[in-house]
Amino acid sequence: MIRYIFKFVASGEHFTFDVNPERNPTNFSHIKERAPWTELDFHKCPGCTLSIAHFPYCPIALDLQHAITTFRNVRSTDMLDVTAETPLRTVHKRCDFQSGFQSYMGLVMALSACPVLSKFRGAALYHLPFASLDETIIRNVGFYLLKQHFLQKNNAKADFELRGLAKIYDSVNVINLEFQDRLRKASDKDGSLNAIMSWWSTATLLTSMDAILAPYETMFVNKNPTPMSE
Repeated sequence: MIRYIFKFVASGEHFTFDVNPERNPTNFSHIKERAPWTELDFHKCPGCTLSIAHFPYCPIALDLQHAITTFRNVRSTDMLDVTAETPLRTVHKRCDFQSGFQSYMGLVMALSACPVLSKFRGAALYHLPFASLDETIIRNVGFYLLKQHFLQKNNAKADFELRGLAKIYDSVNVINLEFQDRLRKASDKDGSLNAIMSWWSTATLLTSMDAILAPYETMFVNKNPTPMSE
Protein backbone atom coordinates (compact mmCIF):
# COMPACT_ATOMS: atom_id res chain seq x y z
CA MET A 1 0.00 0.00 0.00
CA ILE A 2 1.16 3.54 -0.77
CA ARG A 3 -0.20 6.39 1.33
CA TYR A 4 -0.16 10.13 0.62
CA ILE A 5 -0.93 12.54 3.47
CA PHE A 6 -1.61 16.17 2.55
CA LYS A 7 -1.45 18.63 5.47
CA PHE A 8 -2.21 22.27 4.72
CA VAL A 9 0.24 24.62 6.43
CA ALA A 10 -2.21 27.49 6.92
CA SER A 11 -5.21 25.58 8.26
CA GLY A 12 -3.65 22.41 9.64
CA GLU A 13 -6.25 20.32 7.77
CA HIS A 14 -4.97 16.98 6.58
CA PHE A 15 -6.25 14.44 4.09
CA THR A 16 -5.09 10.87 3.54
CA PHE A 17 -5.28 8.89 0.30
CA ASP A 18 -4.32 5.23 0.02
CA VAL A 19 -3.25 3.69 -3.29
CA ASN A 20 -3.18 -0.09 -3.62
CA PRO A 21 -0.78 -1.01 -6.46
CA GLU A 22 -2.18 -4.55 -6.49
CA ARG A 23 -5.81 -3.49 -6.98
CA ASN A 24 -7.59 -4.73 -10.07
CA PRO A 25 -7.59 -1.47 -12.09
CA THR A 26 -10.91 -2.33 -13.74
CA ASN A 27 -12.80 -2.84 -10.47
CA PHE A 28 -14.73 0.29 -9.48
CA SER A 29 -17.40 -1.37 -7.34
CA HIS A 30 -16.28 0.72 -4.35
CA ILE A 31 -17.23 3.97 -6.12
CA LYS A 32 -20.97 4.47 -5.71
CA GLU A 33 -21.38 8.07 -6.90
CA ARG A 34 -19.81 8.98 -10.24
CA ALA A 35 -19.64 12.57 -11.39
CA PRO A 36 -20.69 13.46 -14.97
CA TRP A 37 -17.14 14.62 -15.77
CA THR A 38 -15.90 11.04 -15.26
CA GLU A 39 -18.00 9.66 -18.13
CA LEU A 40 -15.86 8.21 -20.91
CA ASP A 41 -17.55 10.34 -23.58
CA PHE A 42 -16.83 13.57 -21.70
CA HIS A 43 -13.76 14.89 -23.54
CA LYS A 44 -12.79 11.38 -24.54
CA CYS A 45 -9.19 11.24 -25.73
CA PRO A 46 -8.76 10.93 -29.50
CA GLY A 47 -7.68 7.40 -30.30
CA CYS A 48 -8.91 5.99 -26.97
CA THR A 49 -9.45 2.25 -27.51
CA LEU A 50 -11.88 1.80 -24.61
CA SER A 51 -15.49 1.11 -25.51
CA ILE A 52 -18.41 2.64 -23.65
CA ALA A 53 -20.02 -0.79 -23.44
CA HIS A 54 -17.21 -2.04 -21.19
CA PHE A 55 -15.97 1.28 -19.78
CA PRO A 56 -18.81 3.80 -19.47
CA TYR A 57 -16.49 5.89 -17.30
CA CYS A 58 -12.89 7.01 -17.86
CA PRO A 59 -10.78 4.82 -15.53
CA ILE A 60 -8.36 7.66 -14.76
CA ALA A 61 -11.20 10.01 -13.87
CA LEU A 62 -12.83 7.47 -11.56
CA ASP A 63 -9.54 6.71 -9.82
CA LEU A 64 -8.94 10.42 -9.19
CA GLN A 65 -12.53 11.51 -8.58
CA HIS A 66 -12.36 11.49 -4.77
CA ALA A 67 -9.10 13.45 -4.60
CA ILE A 68 -10.13 15.95 -7.29
CA THR A 69 -13.44 16.58 -5.51
CA THR A 70 -11.73 16.93 -2.14
CA PHE A 71 -9.32 19.54 -3.48
CA ARG A 72 -11.63 21.32 -5.91
CA ASN A 73 -11.27 24.63 -4.01
CA VAL A 74 -7.51 24.46 -3.50
CA ARG A 75 -5.14 26.91 -5.20
CA SER A 76 -1.98 25.61 -6.82
CA THR A 77 0.15 27.90 -4.61
CA ASP A 78 -1.31 26.74 -1.27
CA MET A 79 1.51 25.36 0.86
CA LEU A 80 1.40 21.82 2.24
CA ASP A 81 3.44 19.34 4.19
CA VAL A 82 3.13 16.19 2.09
CA THR A 83 4.11 12.75 3.35
CA ALA A 84 4.37 9.80 0.98
CA GLU A 85 4.65 6.39 2.62
CA THR A 86 5.72 3.46 0.45
CA PRO A 87 6.82 -0.06 1.42
CA LEU A 88 10.44 1.01 0.83
CA ARG A 89 10.61 4.56 2.21
CA THR A 90 8.74 7.47 3.74
CA VAL A 91 9.34 10.87 2.17
CA HIS A 92 8.31 14.27 3.54
CA LYS A 93 8.22 17.46 1.52
CA ARG A 94 6.95 20.99 2.14
CA CYS A 95 5.80 22.30 -1.22
CA ASP A 96 3.01 24.04 -3.07
CA PHE A 97 -0.11 22.02 -3.77
CA GLN A 98 0.53 21.45 -7.47
CA SER A 99 3.94 19.89 -6.79
CA GLY A 100 2.67 17.52 -4.11
CA PHE A 101 -0.51 16.57 -5.93
CA GLN A 102 1.39 16.00 -9.17
CA SER A 103 3.34 13.18 -7.51
CA TYR A 104 0.17 11.51 -6.25
CA MET A 105 -1.68 12.05 -9.52
CA GLY A 106 1.13 10.53 -11.61
CA LEU A 107 1.11 7.40 -9.44
CA VAL A 108 -2.65 6.92 -9.70
CA MET A 109 -2.71 7.50 -13.46
CA ALA A 110 0.06 4.96 -14.09
CA LEU A 111 -1.79 2.33 -12.06
CA SER A 112 -5.10 2.95 -13.85
CA ALA A 113 -6.75 0.90 -16.59
CA CYS A 114 -5.92 3.55 -19.20
CA PRO A 115 -4.43 1.68 -22.21
CA VAL A 116 -1.71 4.33 -22.58
CA LEU A 117 -0.74 5.30 -19.04
CA SER A 118 -0.81 1.72 -17.76
CA LYS A 119 2.38 1.21 -19.80
CA PHE A 120 4.12 2.98 -16.90
CA ARG A 121 2.77 0.51 -14.35
CA GLY A 122 6.20 -1.06 -13.82
CA ALA A 123 7.70 2.23 -12.70
CA ALA A 124 4.65 2.96 -10.53
CA LEU A 125 5.11 -0.32 -8.67
CA TYR A 126 8.51 1.06 -7.60
CA HIS A 127 7.11 4.54 -6.98
CA LEU A 128 9.58 7.32 -6.19
CA PRO A 129 7.67 10.20 -4.57
CA PHE A 130 8.41 13.74 -5.78
CA ALA A 131 10.78 12.50 -8.48
CA SER A 132 12.77 15.20 -10.26
CA LEU A 133 12.82 15.55 -14.03
CA ASP A 134 16.18 13.75 -14.21
CA GLU A 135 14.89 10.91 -12.03
CA THR A 136 11.73 10.61 -14.11
CA ILE A 137 13.68 10.42 -17.36
CA ILE A 138 16.19 7.87 -16.11
CA ARG A 139 13.55 5.68 -14.44
CA ASN A 140 11.12 5.60 -17.37
CA VAL A 141 13.81 5.04 -19.98
CA GLY A 142 15.38 2.38 -17.76
CA PHE A 143 12.11 0.49 -17.30
CA TYR A 144 11.40 0.70 -21.02
CA LEU A 145 14.82 -0.70 -21.92
CA LEU A 146 14.45 -3.46 -19.34
CA LYS A 147 11.22 -4.47 -21.05
CA GLN A 148 13.01 -4.54 -24.42
CA HIS A 149 15.68 -6.81 -22.93
CA PHE A 150 13.06 -9.34 -21.89
CA LEU A 151 11.25 -9.07 -25.22
CA GLN A 152 14.49 -9.87 -27.04
CA LYS A 153 15.24 -12.68 -24.62
CA ASN A 154 11.87 -14.21 -25.49
CA ASN A 155 12.43 -13.85 -29.25
CA ALA A 156 10.03 -10.92 -29.60
CA LYS A 157 10.72 -7.68 -31.44
CA ALA A 158 12.63 -5.23 -29.25
CA ASP A 159 13.03 -1.47 -29.56
CA PHE A 160 16.36 -0.30 -28.18
CA GLU A 161 16.18 2.94 -30.16
CA LEU A 162 13.32 4.15 -27.94
CA ARG A 163 11.00 4.95 -30.84
CA GLY A 164 8.12 3.26 -29.06
CA LEU A 165 8.69 5.25 -25.88
CA ALA A 166 8.54 8.52 -27.79
CA LYS A 167 5.22 7.41 -29.33
CA ILE A 168 3.88 6.57 -25.89
CA TYR A 169 4.68 10.09 -24.71
CA ASP A 170 2.97 11.52 -27.78
CA SER A 171 -0.17 9.73 -26.63
CA VAL A 172 0.38 10.92 -23.05
CA ASN A 173 0.34 14.50 -24.28
CA VAL A 174 -3.05 13.95 -25.91
CA ILE A 175 -4.42 12.48 -22.69
CA ASN A 176 -3.16 15.39 -20.62
CA LEU A 177 -4.77 17.96 -22.89
CA GLU A 178 -8.15 16.24 -22.77
CA PHE A 179 -7.94 15.58 -19.03
CA GLN A 180 -7.39 19.28 -18.42
CA ASP A 181 -10.90 19.85 -19.78
CA ARG A 182 -12.27 17.29 -17.35
CA LEU A 183 -10.57 19.07 -14.45
CA ARG A 184 -11.92 22.46 -15.53
CA LYS A 185 -15.38 20.99 -15.08
CA ALA A 186 -14.52 19.30 -11.78
CA SER A 187 -12.57 22.11 -10.07
CA ASP A 188 -13.34 25.63 -8.89
CA LYS A 189 -9.70 26.63 -8.31
CA ASP A 190 -6.52 25.89 -10.26
CA GLY A 191 -4.76 23.43 -7.94
CA SER A 192 -5.52 20.12 -9.68
CA LEU A 193 -5.43 21.70 -13.13
CA ASN A 194 -1.95 23.14 -12.66
CA ALA A 195 -0.74 19.82 -11.25
CA ILE A 196 -1.59 17.98 -14.45
CA MET A 197 -0.30 20.86 -16.60
CA SER A 198 3.04 20.56 -14.83
CA TRP A 199 3.02 16.81 -15.44
CA TRP A 200 2.12 17.46 -19.07
CA SER A 201 5.13 19.77 -19.54
CA THR A 202 7.40 16.89 -18.49
CA ALA A 203 5.73 14.50 -20.94
CA THR A 204 6.16 17.06 -23.73
CA LEU A 205 9.92 17.09 -23.20
CA LEU A 206 10.13 13.31 -23.46
CA THR A 207 8.76 13.11 -26.99
CA SER A 208 12.23 13.91 -28.37
CA MET A 209 14.39 11.13 -26.96
CA ASP A 210 17.69 12.01 -28.65
CA ALA A 211 17.57 15.59 -27.42
CA ILE A 212 16.41 14.81 -23.89
CA LEU A 213 18.99 12.03 -23.37
CA ALA A 214 21.97 13.90 -24.85
CA PRO A 215 23.10 15.44 -21.52
CA TYR A 216 23.41 11.97 -19.97
CA GLU A 217 25.60 10.48 -22.71
CA THR A 218 28.90 11.53 -21.15
CA MET A 219 28.00 9.59 -18.01
CA PHE A 220 28.34 6.37 -20.01
CA VAL A 221 30.43 7.08 -23.09
CA ASN A 222 33.76 8.92 -23.21
CA LYS A 223 33.97 10.24 -26.77
CA ASN A 224 37.20 12.14 -26.14
CA PRO A 225 39.48 9.74 -24.29
CA THR A 226 42.63 11.18 -22.80
CA PRO A 227 45.69 10.10 -24.86
CA MET A 228 48.10 7.79 -23.13
CA SER A 229 51.34 9.48 -22.10
CA GLU A 230 54.53 8.00 -23.41
